[in-house]
Amino acid sequence: MSHDWTKDWIAFTDKVASIGQCGEPSEFVNTFSGATVRWHGVLTEKNLSEPAPSVEIDTAEVSLDLGGGRTASLSGFALPVADREVESWNSVPLGAEVHFEAQFVSSSIPFAAVEVKTLSSGRTLVMLRLTDGRLIDPGSGG
Repeated sequence: MSHDWTKDWIAFTDKVASIGQCGEPSEFVNTFSGATVRWHGVLTEKNLSEPAPSVEIDTAEVSLDLGGGRTASLSGFALPVADREVESWNSVPLGAEVHFEAQFVSSSIPFAAVEVKTLSSGRTLVMLRLTDGRLIDPGSGG
């Protein structure tokens, strides 16, 4: 069964906020673990010659109310790239809009696919653990 958030960044951030407000970390695992997403954003950085190649994607900035006085702002993320996809990502210029597919890691606590963590400084981080980012045709979703 396909979920709205798998194809829409804003719907995804709404889902993260909703789960964050309920305060049950296992719900992040139950919802996101192993799910495939098709999103789009702007390619802002390429780290493709690294031992673990990745790209950075900027998305629409969204402020999240995570409940309990916790807030976070999401505006993009680093996306690990499979070795077999490095050449296709390398051919895309920085600043280009890209449509891509990636998969959340299959995980369990404490390494959930999506994790909300409050630091001792009071800042709240939202960590996304995606893998195997690959470019897709815009007509195929995203």
